Amino acid sequence: MINSVLSQHFFLSLILLAPLLLQTTTAVANKTPTKASQKAEKTTTPSSSRLQKLQAEQRLESQELSQYLQKGAQDTSNITWLGTPPAEKAFLSLYRADQTGHKRGLVLLLHDLGEHPDAPGLLQNLRKNLPMYGFSTMSVAMPNFSELFSKTETKTEGKSQQKTKTATIEPKFAELTELTQLAQNRLQHSLQYISKKGSPNVFFLAFGISANWIYTLLSNSAKTDTLKGIILINGYQPRQLKDFDLIQYSIDQNTPLLDLMDPNHEHYSQMQLRPIRAKQKSKKNYRSLESSLSVASLQTNKNAYILEKKIIGWMRKRLSAQQHY
Repeated sequence: MINSVLSQHFFLSLILLAPLLLQTTTAVANKTPTKASQKAEKTTTPSSSRLQKLQAEQRLESQELSQYLQKGAQDTSNITWLGTPPAEKAFLSLYRADQTGHKRGLVLLLHDLGEHPDAPGLLQNLRKNLPMYGFSTMSVAMPNFSELFSKTETKTEGKSQQKTKTATIEPKFAELTELTQLAQNRLQHSLQYISKKGSPNVFFLAFGISANWIYTLLSNSAKTDTLKGIILINGYQPRQLKDFDLIQYSIDQNTPLLDLMDPNHEHYSQMQLRPIRAKQKSKKNYRSLESSLSVASLQTNKNAYILEKKIIGWMRKRLSAQQHY
């Protein structure tokens, strides 16, 4: 009799607890990671991982360049690694002192994407030749991660290897933010190094995307009392950098600007907007020049010489105007 009653109570309890057991089982099932979610977790990496990889690659390239320059007895560059510990954050700089004994100033050279501090062409020519006209030069390794803006991936659709689809991998917002911070950090360290050299007259000379790093620095109210002028060589703004208007700020900012642009450059249509805005804003200390700036055209000594003379003449004119002011 007692066993019969207990059995009835047991089955009654099961009936009452069934919904609760079902909810608990469902909740546990929902928390169990599926193969799809596990795959997503594996492919989702921190935004800095790709930049860390690119920085490591650039550091190896800089080490090779440093070793190459050290072997060249004719090169008088002062090779220095700037930055703060740890060592993997250091970046290469090439300093070349004035060779006239009458120092006029210092030119900070900033290369474009995919380039390096001794890139062949106009940058290399200026780095080596400006010291013969009284201008020391310092060329630094800026973030050269062209892969971040142009890398594409090919995906195979279906089982057939013949059906493929190519798409550009867009950089994430966090990557662009970190890239900008990295560039600003390198500029700050470079300016600290320059201040120790005691040059009262500093010019920024930026190639391509480095124009953005200069004006971002200035927009953040950086202390640049010694800055006498800015020279842009095909300065452009990648469409991915949407939070900063290079055209507006480069013209509205009061620093004198020499704007060199190549009509054959892929971003020439964007560059043309600067002289238009300069005219609208009556920017008197702005000058634009159009010229072929390719490595091939600069292999002709005459072309390189003419460009160098124009840049040197503009810098001397800026210094002379400030002395009379």
